[in-house]
Amino acid sequence: MPGPNVCDTCGVIIVFKRDHMIGDHVLGCLERLHPRSGPLDKIVGLDTDDGLTEAVTEVDLDFVCEAVMTRSEAAAATRSALVRAASGLLDEGGPDAVTLRAVGACAGVSRGAPYGHFANKEHLLTTLAVNAWNSLADKVEQLRADPSATPSLRLERALLTLIEVGRRQPHLYTLMFTAPATGPQAAAAANRLQDQFLAVVTDVVGEADALRYGALLMSSAHGIAGLELSGHLSKDKWKVDGEQLVRMLVDAIGSGLTNADART
Repeated sequence: MPGPNVCDTCGVIIVFKRDHMIGDHVLGCLERLHPRSGPLDKIVGLDTDDGLTEAVTEVDLDFVCEAVMTRSEAAAATRSALVRAASGLLDEGGPDAVTLRAVGACAGVSRGAPYGHFANKEHLLTTLAVNAWNSLADKVEQLRADPSATPSLRLERALLTLIEVGRRQPHLYTLMFTAPATGPQAAAAANRLQDQFLAVVTDVVGEADALRYGALLMSSAHGIAGLELSGHLSKDKWKVDGEQLVRMLVDAIGSGLTNADART
């Protein structure tokens, strides 16, 4: 059974078990969002009530699975589609490729739909950064909850998780460190990532030293990611790769703490 089809005009989602014709009111949106082929049955009519729309066909309704969404649910589905489209465009062509018109076309919605969800391109890019910060915070939180790993190993994995974003999605990584965290959502997401990372650092160095060591580790990881992205961290040249550098960094911090304890 095909996936849900959302009409951007009326906010209805209809899932079909068999081929049927939708009325002219939703057919254009449906075919744009989910192209279909094969014979279509004749439409009888559309019932509209309080912004909800239901397609009624001549065929036995047992053949059709119909689900009607509220306007707010439809808006959320459209927004999710726009964000997914923007993420893909960002990965392919960087921030210059992410325009509201291009995102709308890629998502298969009307030209005006993106402007109903995002004030401008900067708003949309900030949303991508917020999602990335929250996703990374989730991963770091999961790493910290692993009881089988030592605190040093959890820290090493957290740093590599950050670097891996730069490897897999370089444009998104750059956006994460250039988008301003000024709005409430952006500030909350950026602070959440910082808090999760500092919690992992605290487990290794203690709360009193967490901030300064956190700054050292974050800037070092950012430097490693940047050198990898620019191609200047060649293993053939430096005889070391990013994973080894992170391990050396964490080991050096552990050794420094051990020596400090020995002196006191």
